[in-house]
Formats: sequence, structure tokens, C-alpha cells
Amino acid sequence: MVSYHPLRDLWAGVSLRRQGALVITVPVICLLLFLGTSIYLRYYTVAATRYVTHTQNVLLESSNLLIALLNAETGVRGYESTRNRSFLEPYDEAMQAVPVSISRLRKLVQDNPVQTQQVSAIEQKIQQELKLLMKGVNNINASTATSAISTEQNALLIQEKEVMDQIKLDINRFQLEEQRLLQTREQWLDQQEELRGWAQVVMTVISILASGVAIYLFDRIERERQLGIRKLQAQAQKVVQLNQILAQTNMMLADRNQELDQFVYVSSHDLKAPLRAIANLSEWIEEDLEGQLPEEGQRHMKLLRKRVRRMDALINGLLEYSRVGRTKVPVETVNVADLLTEVIDLLSPPPNFVIEIGQMPTLQTRRLSLSQVFSNLISNAIKHCDRLDAKIQITVEVRDQLCEFAVADNGPGIALEHQKKIFTIFQTLDARDKTENTGIGLSIVKKLVELEGGKIWVESRLGEGAKFIFTWHISPVS
Repeated sequence: MVSYHPLRDLWAGVSLRRQGALVITVPVICLLLFLGTSIYLRYYTVAATRYVTHTQNVLLESSNLLIALLNAETGVRGYESTRNRSFLEPYDEAMQAVPVSISRLRKLVQDNPVQTQQVSAIEQKIQQELKLLMKGVNNINASTATSAISTEQNALLIQEKEVMDQIKLDINRFQLEEQRLLQTREQWLDQQEELRGWAQVVMTVISILASGVAIYLFDRIERERQLGIRKLQAQAQKVVQLNQILAQTNMMLADRNQELDQFVYVSSHDLKAPLRAIANLSEWIEEDLEGQLPEEGQRHMKLLRKRVRRMDALINGLLEYSRVGRTKVPVETVNVADLLTEVIDLLSPPPNFVIEIGQMPTLQTRRLSLSQVFSNLISNAIKHCDRLDAKIQITVEVRDQLCEFAVADNGPGIALEHQKKIFTIFQTLDARDKTENTGIGLSIVKKLVELEGGKIWVESRLGEGAKFIFTWHISPVS
């Protein structure tokens, strides 16, 4: 019975690189999650601490304000009883400190509209209290040291006490509200600290589990890696054996190619010898029977020599076709314009032929191979174009690392149904008696172009000329 483990099968289907990435990703995600949670909770803990500190500062500032007022009132009472100016020091300090304290208090509670209104009400009463205290000091300074407290002074004292009681009551209400806020914010701070502690515990547990999972996965990856190494070693051994077999096969193939080259050379030599003998013999017979050989006989002799020449060209074409791709041709810098000039000079086209060459590139390529391609295409155009205004145009388009050459003529053209078979060996469009043609040239061209990693095709319509297009790399490909 075959056991089925979905997770194990799923893991086995994942590539080794992705398995390694997953092993690294698990602890990294846990670390990022831990850092993110810590930063999040830290932010809110700091915010809660800031709110608590803010509320404590408000309470402290309001207490300092009340103390300053009480000290000022006590100092005025002491000055009234003793007429000693040293008792007015708290009063003088309060006159300077109270406005500053109220300003700080208003700034502290500016985000709380209710408390801001309370501060404004307290400020009005404090201003009233300070004016009463100032008026009391002025009255004391105006009276004699021995005079009793006047009725006006007594009424002033009572009014000061009433205002001071109202200030105490307002500040007390103000502080009760701040204490309520402080209690709420302290609870929030405690909650954040507790949550932060629990989060750290949870993230620690998750990190431990993630580390365990990562270690487990890493162990599995290591075992699979060792198994893969053993498989690769076995495959490498097989590859070594196959390479040895391939090397032996290559040696055998090289021997067979050498034997084939020798056979082709000997065969062509043996075939050409009787052909030359036949051609020479026909000429001797024609010379010996000069004036006696009828016109029909002379025509047969010329036809015989023509067929001999065709057979010789066919043998040469077969030799050339068999050597394509089997001989090493060096790569060199080739100026295509200069190459075309040399090819055209060797072909010696008739005077009525106009050959136009466009702007040509300079390539790093096999000169002989490219020369053979152009030579066959141009010679075909010359051979098949029988017009008095015969014209050949050679152009190129460079696309990335590829050149697209075109050899176009204004000859008879090629019917659509014949355009594929012209690249097949021994295939000709005209009868061999009409045009001397072996049917091998375009096959050689196709083979040379494809060996360089290119393609060749023809664009033509019957009676509208032919345009042979082939691609060629700017630098040789592997």
C-alpha cells in the first residue's frame, strides 16, 4: 500500500533553489514580524507615556499656580500685620510668575477645549485676585503703622477670601478632570505595556517554532542535496562513458570522412579521365573527317562535347557540395563591398549587364563561404537573364547582429510553385539542353547559409524578376 503525504509530496515537487529560499524566508518573516510588532507597540507605549507625562505636567503646573497665589496672599497678610517688606517677596514673585504659569497651563491644555475654558475662567479670577491684593498693599502703604484695620480694608479682605475660595474651587475641579484623564491614560499605558509583554512572549515562541521549522527544512534540503550529488555523480560517470563512446565514434567518423574524401577524389579523377578522352576523341574524329563529316554528324559531335562538359561540371559540383561544412574556413574581417567587386570581376558579366551595389557593411566572417554564396547567386542571375537592359541590384539591411542581403534581378522570374524546389539538389527550371545548369549551385548556397546560422528564400513572380534574400551574422555564431 502506497502512503500519501500531501505536504511531503508538495515539498518534494519544489525546486532546490526555492526550498532554500523558503528556509531563509521563514525566519526572516518571523524577524520582520517581530520587529514590526515591537515597533508598533513601542510607538503606542511611547505615545501613552507621553500622554501620562503631559497630564502630570498639567497637574504640576496648576498646583504651582495655586501655591504661588497662596504664598502671595500669605505674604500680604504678613505685611499687613508686621509692616515688614520682606513678607511681600512671595507677592512680588507671584506677580511675575503667575502670568507665565497661566500661559504655560493654557499651552498644555490647548488640545482640550473643556480644560481650555476652565483655564480662561481661572485666569479671570486670578487677575481679579491679584488686583485685590495690589489694592490691599496700596492701602496698607497709605495707612499709618498704628492705625487699626479700616472698614474698607476689612471688606477688601473678605472679597479677597471669596475670590481665593472660588479660585481654589475652580483649580480643584480642573485638577479632578486632569486626574481622571491621568487615570485613564495610566490604564492605557499599563495595557500597552502588558500587550507588549505578551507580544514579546508570543513572538519569541513563534521565532523558536520558526527556527525549528527552518532547521528541519534545512536538514531535509541537505539530505536531498546529498542525494542529488550522488545522482549527479552517477550521471557524470555515465556522461564520461558516453563521451568516451562519442570520442571513439568521432574518430571512426573522421576516418570514414577521410576515406570518403579519398574515394570522391579518386572517383572524380577516374570519371573525368574518360570524359576528357571522349572530348579529345570527338575533336580528333572531327579533324580527321574534316570536310567529309555531314552537318548532322558535326552537330552530334558538338552535342557530345557539350554533354561531356556538363558531366564534368556535375562532377565538380558534387565535389564542392560534399566538401561544404567539412573543411575549416578561417574567420577574418571582410569588407563586403570589396568582396563583391572581386566576385563580379571573376564572373566577367556581359557588357549589357548593370550591377548596382548598395552600402555594404564590414563583417567578421568566413570570407570563402560568403564569396561562394554571392558568386552562385550573381552567376545564376547572369545566366538566366537574357534581356538587353539586364540589371542586378545587391542591397543589405542590418538588424541587430544580423545582415539581410538581397540579390535582385530583372530576369524572367520564378513561378510560385517552383520556388521551393529550386534549392533541392539537381533541380533545374529549364531543360539542360537549353541552359547549361547542374542544379547544384543553389543547394550549395542553402547549405553554406544554414551552416552560418542563416536562412535563404526567394521572392519572385513569373516575368517580374527574382529577388534572393539570405541572412548572415555580423560575427560568427557557435
